[in-house]
Amino acid sequence: MEPTHEGLDFDLSQAERIVESAVEQNDGETGEVDPPGVSGELVGGIDIAKGKARAVVKMLENLFRMKEPRLSFGEETYQEAEEQLAPVLLKHDLSEAGPLKYAEEVNALGFIGGLGFSSFGVIRQLRADDEAAEKAANQQRGGTDGGES
Repeated sequence: MEPTHEGLDFDLSQAERIVESAVEQNDGETGEVDPPGVSGELVGGIDIAKGKARAVVKMLENLFRMKEPRLSFGEETYQEAEEQLAPVLLKHDLSEAGPLKYAEEVNALGFIGGLGFSSFGVIRQLRADDEAAEKAANQQRGGTDGGES
């Protein structure tokens, strides 16, 4: 134990062991050490661009789904967008430019709008089905009553 100012004693052996352990984990190339509990790479520019490319495809899908709710782009389309669009977004630094800066927000609004439109469509169809069923039931009752008289 080493005395410090104000008469407090600290055991620095645990801190020394942590530092020695970190030095042993050093990758030897950059001199940087991953913090304890952190592994893998941080999200880089290409990963951000891939996310933006997916967001562009989602925006288009949501836009077209307002016209035709059954339209759905498959995962292959999203992967192709990552391969074809992301490098261009990265090269020209477009990930944060113009509408792409707010792509996630635009997609969220598109989702909410699409959900609203599709809900109104479903409600309209359910009401039409109910009216058709009621009309058929009335015709059947009217036909049966009229035939017995």
